[in-house]
Amino acid sequence: MISSRKNASLIYSYGL
Repeated sequence: MISSRKNASLIYSYGL
């Protein structure tokens, strides 16, 4: 489930 955390980070960056 670590990749889920990395994916969340990418999505967050896109939101910014």
